[in-house]
Amino acid sequence: WTRDTLRYSAAVAFERSCGAVSAVSCAPNCGSAIVTALETCSASGGGTVTLSAGIYVVNDTTPAAGPSLPLRNLANVQLVGAAGSGDYYTAGPDPAATTLMIYGLRGAFALSNCSNVRVRNIQIDMNRLPYTYGQCTAATETSFTLKFDPARYPFDAPVPDYLLKVQSVMGFDPKNWRMAHDPVDIYTTASPYSANLAAPNLLEIKGGGSANHIKVGDWYVLRHMVYGPGGFSTSGCSQLDIENVQLYTIPG
Repeated sequence: WTRDTLRYSAAVAFERSCGAVSAVSCAPNCGSAIVTALETCSASGGGTVTLSAGIYVVNDTTPAAGPSLPLRNLANVQLVGAAGSGDYYTAGPDPAATTLMIYGLRGAFALSNCSNVRVRNIQIDMNRLPYTYGQCTAATETSFTLKFDPARYPFDAPVPDYLLKVQSVMGFDPKNWRMAHDPVDIYTTASPYSANLAAPNLLEIKGGGSANHIKVGDWYVLRHMVYGPGGFSTSGCSQLDIENVQLYTIPG
């Protein structure tokens, strides 16, 4: 068997249509519908499952652990979405694209013992970013207060526990939209700082403070999760093809 022969065989397997899943038909939790469609396709000999443009909530809106799309023992299947504009700079999900939306600290795809599986034209995002960005308005030696935009970084009740912890503080340059020059860069993953929502747009952080060179008026990114689940995890798989997949935000 040559490499070209294997590629041809893989492509032939995808020619068969296994149907489509739409964001409307599978709402409010599309993760199980996508997994079931791929499992059914694989069991029937393989083919392509199509996701039309739209936002697919792929896990329960209650934050929990584990992957949103656990895929096991699949063979000769392809998951294809709508590519959209492909622009990395967007104010929100691209309405012309297929977006898999994750709630809480969940990963996206977890593939185990799969062969000849392809994922194409998918965007992955989180409903709530795993960080909060804002300006320091007050600081003591061991604490500080951050003012932020609650529309962009919501703390909706019930507030998940992970949002009330801070594992990293990084100085940020709001003018050039990048890490600040010679920034504060604190990692406290072993003993996270605690955070208290003092007002809808104010976080009080117990930790850091002026003793760690945090200054009133400067801007900071608070990372609630530094290391976490990623977009893809694999185990015991072969012939995986991931093409035109954009990870806008993911816990890890």
